[in-house]
Amino acid sequence: VLGRLGSPITDQIRAVLPQASDEASELDPALEAVGQVVNPEKAHEAYNKTFRKDLADQLAVTVTRPDSPSSVILLGQPGAGRDLVMLAAAHRLFEDRRAEQIIRISGAAIAAGSIFPAEKDAALLNTLCAARQRSGVILLIGDIDAALSGTDVGLSVLCDAIDMGVRFIATVRSERGMAQIATDDALARRVVAVSLPEPPRRVVAKLLEDIARNSPCKIT
Repeated sequence: VLGRLGSPITDQIRAVLPQASDEASELDPALEAVGQVVNPEKAHEAYNKTFRKDLADQLAVTVTRPDSPSSVILLGQPGAGRDLVMLAAAHRLFEDRRAEQIIRISGAAIAAGSIFPAEKDAALLNTLCAARQRSGVILLIGDIDAALSGTDVGLSVLCDAIDMGVRFIATVRSERGMAQIATDDALARRVVAVSLPEPPRRVVAKLLEDIARNSPCKIT
């Protein structure tokens, strides 16, 4: 309630309340089966950890733009920090009150059990329709290419959802998945593609030092 009213003590109150309150928010069955509500505390922790804070800030602004392109797709090698920066952007969305709720969704969970492309398209449509019914919601979709059938139907479903107000930040599992999106002109106009390079060696060294410093075991 304090958050809805814009109270300046919201963050202090949230810090001392049980963390289960946000996670316990009810989701539609279609969303509950493939994802979960993002906890503001975990998003804040991700923001503190990432060295791409500037990018997280930009993602939070882009995904709330009133006009296209208004969704983001992140591409990068494993270890580049795609999931971390996506969650860090959620923190800025919470902090700036740009979203009422953020839901983290697995693209693989959407497609799980599908045999034919039409089944995958239907599962994606069902998930996006459920998201569209919730106002002020931003989706964080992991491996969105896993939920795409590769047909024009699946790509069109995603375009229609964006046009109807669905906003998301997503990761792509592979270059092949990114090519599938990039070759569709209609979808390419509606999303911003961001490539994450490998972290610099100095950043990797600092991360390893932090891990060693906080480890319960002595690490050289």
